[in-house]
Amino acid sequence: MTPKIQKEIQERLAKLLADSSLAEDLKKALLDNMDKIPDYHIFDLIDALEKEKIELQRIALDIKLYLEQQGNDWKELEAKQEQAADEIVDKEIQKIEDEFKLQQAKDSLTPATP
Repeated sequence: MTPKIQKEIQERLAKLLADSSLAEDLKKALLDNMDKIPDYHIFDLIDALEKEKIELQRIALDIKLYLEQQGNDWKELEAKQEQAADEIVDKEIQKIEDEFKLQQAKDSLTPATP
């Protein structure tokens, strides 16, 4: 492997390790011993770290979408509750108005006392 390719691989691995959730002491040990690790392990490590990054991004996106959906669901529920409350209030107002009109009708039928 040419020195240029080795350097690119090391830089890629270093970047992936920096982004990884691995323990810092493990990251340091890996970087400190790069020259002793066989190439196939380096490539396996790079592959695993790339998969980790993709999986974490996928999970983070899933969580974001879930939270957005929850927010939308709460807004929808709030709107339904407000609508239900408005309907109850409107019915009660209508009952009061009907009772008032009924009372007025009764009062108009009852002769006034002199």
